[in-house]
Amino acid sequence: MNQEIVGKTIKENRLKLQLTQSELGEKLGVTYKTISRWENGNYMPDISLLIPLCKELNISLNELLGSDTPEENIIEVAQKNINKKKKIIFILELVLLFILLATLFIMGRKIFIDNYYKNIKYDKNKIYCEVFNDKVNITFKNYSPFIYTSNIIEDDENEYIFVNGSYNYDGIKNYSEKYINNNIYIEEIKNNKKIYVYYTDYNNVFSDNIDNNIKNSTLICSK
Repeated sequence: MNQEIVGKTIKENRLKLQLTQSELGEKLGVTYKTISRWENGNYMPDISLLIPLCKELNISLNELLGSDTPEENIIEVAQKNINKKKKIIFILELVLLFILLATLFIMGRKIFIDNYYKNIKYDKNKIYCEVFNDKVNITFKNYSPFIYTSNIIEDDENEYIFVNGSYNYDGIKNYSEKYINNNIYIEEIKNNKKIYVYYTDYNNVFSDNIDNNIKNSTLICSK
């Protein structure tokens, strides 16, 4: 079907009937701009409008399309083309939907991790502490991968160890069983002082003020 021929036929027969583009558009339920696009050969009328258009112009479908093919065959071929295009559009929409959902999943996963695991909160059922003669072992159950840090403050008789942890998002590659394990954080002890181990929030700013640090921390073991 040649769009230019169809457009020329529409215009010629519209003028014969002394109809304006607006009047023909009103009869078909479209705008005058749509009629203009048809007549300029820029667009083809929708298949659902072919028969109504022919009736308004008092011409046959063959005359409109400039074809000798039986009308029922023309409509059948046109419908097949439309169905093919709809199928392609449907597949593209599914692909775009999949991409959108995958993007939302990745973003949502990161947001969840950043908010839920941003800082390790002290949990006596998941964080264990043991003090030995030369080191302190802190076991974090089911926390991985994380970055653990500590700050040590001493006085003449005591050594205070303040430990915290933050989530290492860059260390994540995928979810698997390897993230359900025990991580052991080791802090070496260099003297025989009385040892106190505290757990503090990651956002807590360390300072040399022992009382202030203790106030904002949780004692998890001592020796």
